[in-house]
Amino acid sequence: MATGNFNKLLVSSLTALFIFSGCFVFAEELPQLSQEVVSAVPQEDLVEVFCLMTKWKSGEFFAALDSLNEVLIPALAELKAVNIQSARPDIAGIKAGAQQRLEAVCSASNYEDARSAAQTLIDFGASSRNELMSLNSSLGTNLRTAGQEMRDRVKGEIDAWVAQEKTAIEQELQIEADRLGDQLKTQLESEMSAKGFTKKAEADSYAQMRAQQIKTTIDAQMQTLAEQKKAQAQQRLNERVSGSLGIDIEGLQALGEKMENIESLIQSSIAAKKEAYDKYRVQAMAKRAELIAAVLDQKISDAAAQIMAQDKFLKEAKLNDPTIKSAQDYIDELEADKMVLIGKINIAVDSGDEVSLNNAIAEMKDKWLGIREKLEQDLAKRQSPSEICSQALPSITQAKPQVINGLNQIKAALQEIELKKQACARGEHPACVKAQALYDQILSAQVKTEALLKNMESAETQCSGVASDTQLTAEFLGSMIDLRNQGPQWQKEIMILKDQWLLDKSVIEKIK
Repeated sequence: MATGNFNKLLVSSLTALFIFSGCFVFAEELPQLSQEVVSAVPQEDLVEVFCLMTKWKSGEFFAALDSLNEVLIPALAELKAVNIQSARPDIAGIKAGAQQRLEAVCSASNYEDARSAAQTLIDFGASSRNELMSLNSSLGTNLRTAGQEMRDRVKGEIDAWVAQEKTAIEQELQIEADRLGDQLKTQLESEMSAKGFTKKAEADSYAQMRAQQIKTTIDAQMQTLAEQKKAQAQQRLNERVSGSLGIDIEGLQALGEKMENIESLIQSSIAAKKEAYDKYRVQAMAKRAELIAAVLDQKISDAAAQIMAQDKFLKEAKLNDPTIKSAQDYIDELEADKMVLIGKINIAVDSGDEVSLNNAIAEMKDKWLGIREKLEQDLAKRQSPSEICSQALPSITQAKPQVINGLNQIKAALQEIELKKQACARGEHPACVKAQALYDQILSAQVKTEALLKNMESAETQCSGVASDTQLTAEFLGSMIDLRNQGPQWQKEIMILKDQWLLDKSVIEKIK
């Protein structure tokens, strides 16, 4: 009897390796809200939408935990039943820790605290994933070792038993073959005697024919008997192995198949459970749309008030240029753009398209900047270069020291991060990716700051040559408007970058 099939089953069943770390993922970046929304809505609304977004983006994390608890833990219990021991991951403890950190996001008193709590949750998720990856490796080693030990032990018992069974069966078959042969030989002798052959040739021919028939009969009966003996021996083998392993062959095979397919089972479970978290995506998108609409109404209202305040001056400029729009024309354009934006927002919310939602906000911002630039160009047409410079130079004088100071702080921050990047080159650290991203942001801010200083100096140079009778040129007007746009935009970006630096600095400082 061959034992190869059984040994193959034993190996495949008991040396399976769990690979579940790949299904355990978590968002590596904070959920994002546009700065326009953050700066314009109440803190409690910001925390609410940020809470919903965090619940949505952490859905796969919690779905993975629940799936591991549902699929992996019972599988480990089944392995334990056949004396394969392995450390059980504390899935319940990990989930409780994650839930506690998620609740901290949703109960935060302000937006920055919510962002900080969300980063803590992300860091916890990364740490938990590393812990499970380590457990996965040790579990695979334990399974291989335990499976090999069990295979060797059971194989030794099987080989000795099979050798005994083989000898006994061969003896039984030989005895039965001898008995059957003697019986048929006696039968042939009786037949030959009854035939009373007178010629030796005829007797020999008949004897050869019957001998072949007898041989065929014996072979067929012995084949049938051998198959019966083999089946009986296999049944006794199964019973012997089942007693040795503590599980029957069918159960062992089912356990082996489960081990081989466990990652697929976990992934299927995650996919099903993750759907339950889609409701937070829907709620988050709807809440964001609500906040964006409120901000949009306020922005349009403020812009309309600013435009109407310039109505008189636009009319004066229109005397010099008939193509200049009236205040109401500008307001009508803003309202039309608003309706287009609301349509895009509704489409993005219905489809759950976060990218399109942010793009719609950015598009409206660009349109407002374009309208404001055109408005300033129209208004400037009623001013002389000397009048423009009389307004620009005091602003430059006041803002220039602030810009220089900002540039110095930027350079200092870059030097500080550069030291951390050098440490990253010597070894891996979870915060190295964040350090590189922040470095790139600050480096970009340095470029913009240096460009702003250059434009300030250029404006000072141009205004130094302006007289009361200097004619207004498109080049001069364009450079002044560019400078006017650069200042507030730079200040806003620097404030955002400063907040980001303060938020990330404590994390980056852990790099040694």
